[in-house]
Amino acid sequence: ISDWSLMSRNNQPYNPPSLPTVLADRIFSLTSEPDAWWLGQFVGYLMRPNETVKQLLSEAEKRIDFSTPVVGVHVRRTDKIREAEYHSLEKYMVQVELWFRKYEMSHSPVRRKIYLMTDEPKVLQECHEKYPHYKIYDNMTIAKSAPFQLGYTVESLLGIIKEVHLLTLTDFVVCTQSSNVCRMIYELMHFKHGDASGMVHSLDVPWQNIYRRSIMYEAVMEDLAMNIR
Repeated sequence: ISDWSLMSRNNQPYNPPSLPTVLADRIFSLTSEPDAWWLGQFVGYLMRPNETVKQLLSEAEKRIDFSTPVVGVHVRRTDKIREAEYHSLEKYMVQVELWFRKYEMSHSPVRRKIYLMTDEPKVLQECHEKYPHYKIYDNMTIAKSAPFQLGYTVESLLGIIKEVHLLTLTDFVVCTQSSNVCRMIYELMHFKHGDASGMVHSLDVPWQNIYRRSIMYEAVMEDLAMNIR
């Protein structure tokens, strides 16, 4: 974050992790990630589609068979590799396979299906070559129109909206929470599914709101093992 003053000024009493007192108990009983759930309600409201976008999303949904589980995968490349640790496609797919195996412990075997979102077209090609036994849904046109590829255009914006929407409809998502897109997906999944705390696996950091108001804690009891006095 280049401007740390943005965070230092975030001390308004109603900013996260604050919750309305009339809703707090119900939210805490609903999810283990109350901050993500609460922010998800705002993100979901702000991203409600108009009629044109709603039609685009409806058409995109028809391309995917959601009658059996689909796992979403978001692989961020391009400019992100300068900001966060690189993770190979294999690392993502290990978590995908683990989810399907866990699912099949209580369900009949299913065909592996994923929706792959990325800003690097080469990742799509790599996935098709290395995992031919998977049914892979993707969109090369959107990958090529990512902001880093073509700049910030209406086409790239609609592409991101469409793919984020589709990933929030999947049963599980593997991504990196260091990415703003992955964090937004996690928040929107809380908006659409209620408790989504177990529906996303991050390969790097856990979900966080980087503008979250800091809270200072004071120890009330000594813990010499942790050197807390």
